[in-house]
Amino acid sequence: MMQKSWWCSVVVLFGLVLLALVGCGGGSTDSTPPAVTPPVQQPPQTPTITLPAFDAGPQLPYLQSFLRLAGVIRYHYPGDAAATTNWDAFLAESIYRIGTAADAAAAERQIWLQLSSIAPDLSLNQYNGQRVALSNNSQIRAYRQNGYAEAVDTDNVYSRSRQDLSYSALENSPELPQTALYIYADTLLRAEVPLLVAVQNGQTQPQGRAFTGSAEYVLPDNMDHIAVCLSAAGQLWSLIDQFFPYFDQINTDWNSQLRPMLQSCLEPDRRAFIRQMHLSMTQLQDNHVWLYSAYNFNWLGRFFTPVRFDWIEGKLLAIYKDASASSSAIAVGDELLRVDDRPAAELVRELSSYSLRSEHRRMEWAAQFYLLRGTENQQFRLTLRRADGTEYQTQLTATMSGAIAQASREAVFQPLTETSRSLNNQLLYINLARLKDSDVPAVLAQAQNARGLVLDLRLYPESSAAWRLFLPHLTAQAVPSLPMFYRFSNHPEFARRYQRAIPQFVQPLAPQLSMPAVVLSSRYSVSNNEHLLGFIQKMGIPVLGEPTFGINGNITLFRIAGGSERNGLSGYFTGMQVNQHDGSALIGRGIQPDLLVPVTAKGLREGRDVQLEAAQAYLEQRLARP
Repeated sequence: MMQKSWWCSVVVLFGLVLLALVGCGGGSTDSTPPAVTPPVQQPPQTPTITLPAFDAGPQLPYLQSFLRLAGVIRYHYPGDAAATTNWDAFLAESIYRIGTAADAAAAERQIWLQLSSIAPDLSLNQYNGQRVALSNNSQIRAYRQNGYAEAVDTDNVYSRSRQDLSYSALENSPELPQTALYIYADTLLRAEVPLLVAVQNGQTQPQGRAFTGSAEYVLPDNMDHIAVCLSAAGQLWSLIDQFFPYFDQINTDWNSQLRPMLQSCLEPDRRAFIRQMHLSMTQLQDNHVWLYSAYNFNWLGRFFTPVRFDWIEGKLLAIYKDASASSSAIAVGDELLRVDDRPAAELVRELSSYSLRSEHRRMEWAAQFYLLRGTENQQFRLTLRRADGTEYQTQLTATMSGAIAQASREAVFQPLTETSRSLNNQLLYINLARLKDSDVPAVLAQAQNARGLVLDLRLYPESSAAWRLFLPHLTAQAVPSLPMFYRFSNHPEFARRYQRAIPQFVQPLAPQLSMPAVVLSSRYSVSNNEHLLGFIQKMGIPVLGEPTFGINGNITLFRIAGGSERNGLSGYFTGMQVNQHDGSALIGRGIQPDLLVPVTAKGLREGRDVQLEAAQAYLEQRLARP
């Protein structure tokens, strides 16, 4: 599915207005009531005390339990107070109060005080909530959420809303919670969390108190403060825990990631935090994942060298040379051996652990986007090897923007800028990645006179409208997409969540293009590419090239602690599950080509597109058959 454009919004924190009342009375024994001075209403007070810094280490186990339980309440408890709470503010103040508790008993009680204020029917350890009994005739409220969506994000296939219905109607709504109560338990806390709550006169019962801002503290608004850092780490962990759809297809223990995510906030340098977020999120093998933070640039830098490399044939090879580096001794195809006296392959392997990419694509991604990147004018001493085996040393300076990384990817395929091109033997090359909807009629007319078609899907499509117009002419019958599913978060436990198929089809249209065809795939074919390739596979058209990236499904956007524009954290991950046609995993594996033709060092050095050459040879052999 096509990724969305990024968005931003501003979350405004409102202070809780307090009325300070002055009490009065009298002690006279006179039978005449004394005059009573009316209470003096003070003007609303604004907190002036900045939330202090504190040592969170001693209470980190309780903070971990609190953040896990708070995530369950936030995303599954449907009470009005919790739904209207400012969670950034609530978590920051709660973390401070729990983190400064004198001992374990005090920390446990503080967790209860904080959570029971917004979820008064919660029970926690020895503390009991104000439970309202439900019957078949009860009106209830429950969350319906086919994914995560923030209130400001209206252009989204995912939605989170609370729905009212009768308790007896639940059995007809499998996407809603099918049990009234969830038992949360870890080594410190045991809680009973209602997943359904009673509704009277439009309000959930019992009523809690929404936390909209601190009455006592001026709360920090960036992750430099440890309370905000811990809150951001906990929120990110909970968001993935409750809405990531692929836990049944990846080999990772997400529960084990929360402690190191929180511990990274104990380090004074926030680069440790952002590195750990990347390290933990890489475990998901979700090749859509991005994290945006001001700390990214403090860690990695924002400038790139004008010569870029990729991991090809088990080596780091130069794949692109910007015009500004024309005088450099480096030639496309040269192998990078050392960077500042470190083995280059070792450095890339280390960086790949933070790459946010699956195991079969981490080395390539780290080479393209993390290697030879730093502060402006940072210099790198390099040792390289030419094709004839001679070694040499040179230097590169980081002066380029991140756009060069994308340019280098395109250069790998000696890109054809035309939408279409006539090849030998009446073959037609069609660049589906560059096709626009206005191009489709002319390309269709060309294709009707061709003996064979080479369809190029190695780079990300510029227009979804174009391929939706073109693909129906390649099939005589309706063909389905790769199997796609919403996984409704109707229960805190992943295995108990409801999954619903999302059917999509391409319906045939005239004129029909029935000549032999082949489609090109690459290591850069991702998401929308794989969506198209899924249709084309089902049409019986062979795939030639390399395994694709291995992720599909609309992305989920999030903003934590005000988002990256306010020194918080922004990003996205995949929100729906997409499988291969045979039901096996697509994530972390990708679509496997029928004809494996990888990019080669020899092809790079000679400036040849070996995959396009192989596609032509394949079609010529097919056409030569009797």
